[in-house]
Amino acid sequence: MDPDMKHMLMLPSFLPLVRSSVNAPAARDPEVCDRLDYRKILMIGLRYQQYLRQCSDIVTVEQQSVVARVKEIEQTLVREVGALSEKQKLLARYAETFSSVADISKTLDKIDENLGKAVAQVEKLNQKLPQEYQMPPFS
Repeated sequence: MDPDMKHMLMLPSFLPLVRSSVNAPAARDPEVCDRLDYRKILMIGLRYQQYLRQCSDIVTVEQQSVVARVKEIEQTLVREVGALSEKQKLLARYAETFSSVADISKTLDKIDENLGKAVAQVEKLNQKLPQEYQMPPFS
């Protein structure tokens, strides 16, 4: 048999203080009712109420702290997102500038290539001219 079940079977049985609280109908036990003091039960209830109030006050303070921290973090996030957005716009302008610089560089390379071809053709033409009409060589 399970050791926990053995332990449960060894526990003594007990009856409630007020016998009328059992399902079976019974007459009130005046001896038990006379011994119960409602003031002590009331004090237990008041202490428990005070304890719950203290717990709720602590929870309220903690919740207010959490809400304040969430608002603070939210403001920081809004500020950071704005700064990142501005940086993104700046980087987009830089990318556009770099793109135009790359286009200008390609254009300059084409101009240099065409100029080189033109110089070579001019030198060929220059060599075909009579000596007195030739220009000095390009460097």
